Amino acid sequence: MAELTRHELQFQARMNIRYHENLERRYGNWLNWTSFVSFILSSAAFIALLETIPYKSWIVAGIALIAALLNGAVLAFGMLGKFSLHADLKRQWILLLSRLQTTPDDRLVDIETELHALNAREPAAERRWLNQAYEETCTALDLHAVPHTGGR
Repeated sequence: MAELTRHELQFQARMNIRYHENLERRYGNWLNWTSFVSFILSSAAFIALLETIPYKSWIVAGIALIAALLNGAVLAFGMLGKFSLHADLKRQWILLLSRLQTTPDDRLVDIETELHALNAREPAAERRWLNQAYEETCTALDLHAVPHTGGR
């Protein structure tokens, strides 16, 4: 027999979907902005606009340094990997939630086992974003959020 109720399993899945969706959006936005700024800073048209400005070589060097730092930050902090990880985990939680919707009550233990296996694959939680996902899920389900500690 499952330790968690259907409602608790649904809440956990929905909260994790929201959590990974928020982080996927966060890392996606970072990747998009750094790509855009890097593209603009390294474009020949932008450099050509500097033709009449004194100290052009210093300005171009500074712009190149900023573009290199942005691209280096994306690589060094593994933003693409984090984006992909959270997108994949979000999909897996969505699949778990969809299986839960069609699972009879006497088979909830199977879903709970999948939930624990999926939780075991999770990277360390970013507390701020997890707490936000918890509160948003409570609001969406018209539940009263209670202060909590501990893991997922």
